[in-house]
Amino acid sequence: MHQAYDHAFSAFTGDVIGKICCESKEDFLDHPDFAPQWFELLQTIINKEAQVLLGAGTASTARTLDFISYYILANDNFRVRLREELRDIMADYPYVTPSLVQLEQLPFLKALITEGLRYFCHPPTPPVLDRRSLTRSQPQLRGDAQASSLLAGLEYPLQRVDDSKRCKFHIYFVADDLLAYPYFQVPVGMSAYLMHSDHTVFPEPFAFDPDRWLGDVSPLMRRNLVPFSRGSRNCLGMK
Repeated sequence: MHQAYDHAFSAFTGDVIGKICCESKEDFLDHPDFAPQWFELLQTIINKEAQVLLGAGTASTARTLDFISYYILANDNFRVRLREELRDIMADYPYVTPSLVQLEQLPFLKALITEGLRYFCHPPTPPVLDRRSLTRSQPQLRGDAQASSLLAGLEYPLQRVDDSKRCKFHIYFVADDLLAYPYFQVPVGMSAYLMHSDHTVFPEPFAFDPDRWLGDVSPLMRRNLVPFSRGSRNCLGMK
């Protein structure tokens, strides 16, 4: 009985949405079982949205803030400098709450957060983001907007495919003998962890050092900072 009510109410909401968004659509309420396929689709959409909000909007944010807070509390220098920087802007808190724009103007606070994102990277995107380069045509992986793969319980689109030219990375080419295999694939990816721990970009990468983000910051450091990934498949919260 409860399931029948669920189907009926979801059919009703589907009809309302359909009349607003679609030029023509079947009436779910006229279906003898209240269009159970619409109910299942709705549940799938809600579950996936909930996974994104919980995984990316809460857990990753909370963990990063935990780590940053630890280093502030464990380091007297950091704590004193931050307290001094916040003294004036937080003088009337909680009666007056500073805006995000105001807080973004505080250099040491911003440096602490940036270093926290670099050092404790828990991106809401896959840990390795790759594009797949094919040396032969492979139609089953091309042009299918619905194709997806599973990673850590979440669904992601399959890698983009580029079979228009021979795979090259900087000065390196794929070995000629490998090109003889049909559908030979070369996954090329980026890892936020590896980029953030590159000692040629970040001196002493395993030290929590917010001062690296103060003063004259290297453009290479900014380029390699990818806590929310990059490109069209970066963190949904950055859209």
